[in-house]
Amino acid sequence: MQKLLKDAVIFRELDSEEFKAMEEITQLRHVDGDAMLFFEGDPANGFFVLLSGRMRIYKSTADGKEFTLHQITPGQVFAEAAIFRGNTYPANCMAMEDSEVAFIPKDQFIRLITKYPNISLKIIGSL
Repeated sequence: MQKLLKDAVIFRELDSEEFKAMEEITQLRHVDGDAMLFFEGDPANGFFVLLSGRMRIYKSTADGKEFTLHQITPGQVFAEAAIFRGNTYPANCMAMEDSEVAFIPKDQFIRLITKYPNISLKIIGSL
């Protein structure tokens, strides 16, 4: 997991202590192609970094039409706004192919940036 995380843009500027702290709270998840990572309205209990594969963020209408908002490629952070602006994800997220994501839990991340405030500045800079 360490190699995958070090390749992600948001982790590159962290010093060794900050990286270790982020690594300890980060969970690696595999998502099969066409599987849902989260649905619109699900609790926004964390954000993600795509490590490999492709993801699609989209909205569905009442009549079943789908509108793609974003296609996520490796290295991109996604669903980060939802953990700071609301309690639920505002859209759906589906894997377009087999993918690996790093999941950073909201509560643990907030505790971590309270302890290491420079992490938040470095992450904002990478975005």
